[in-house]
Amino acid sequence: MESIKTEPLDTRGRDAERSQAEILQAAREEFASHGLAGARVDRIAERAGLNKRLIYYYFNSKDDLFLAVLESVYADIRAAEQRLHLLDMEPAQAVRRLTEFTWQYYLEHPEFITLLNSANLHQARHLQRSSRVREMNSPVIQTLGDVLERGRKTGVFRGGVPTPSSSTSRSPGWPTSTSPTTTRCRPSSDATCDPQGARGAALAHVRRDPRVCLRD
Repeated sequence: MESIKTEPLDTRGRDAERSQAEILQAAREEFASHGLAGARVDRIAERAGLNKRLIYYYFNSKDDLFLAVLESVYADIRAAEQRLHLLDMEPAQAVRRLTEFTWQYYLEHPEFITLLNSANLHQARHLQRSSRVREMNSPVIQTLGDVLERGRKTGVFRGGVPTPSSSTSRSPGWPTSTSPTTTRCRPSSDATCDPQGARGAALAHVRRDPRVCLRD
């Protein structure tokens, strides 16, 4: 896609931040409905009520706009996770709360799943080049690692599963358990490759007793 770099044509005189936010929201809806391949910039412009040239001015290409949408949905879920204050909870409670939150978030935000599936159809190449997504993933990986280590030291969780580490993170795409084509990591050796995989590692740590057993 050839990029168009001219002065933005925002005839309503809106500020750049507001225009970009409206483009991102319209693009989120378009990509969630049609995927990357089926999405059309013309429809995004129509949804946003903006000139198409303004989209290219701010986001350069459809691929770059798709990446910006992915970064925005990751920012949303990471911000919501931070509001859980997991480090203030007992380890078993923190793992249970994070697991419950995750599934509830997926139910309430189906576009998150759809967008990640679309990204993974393209081998997660957009996410792999995003330093912003890696930066956003690091805190939740660190938090979960701290929770697991506290639980291991107190005997609540068993050992033997690697503690999540941002240094092992490679691809922030959808967990490997759903499809062999989603990311290049494997649960047996790379359970810490992304925050969702880290949740799988957390579940493997939990002892099977009524006090800490999580509902499947």
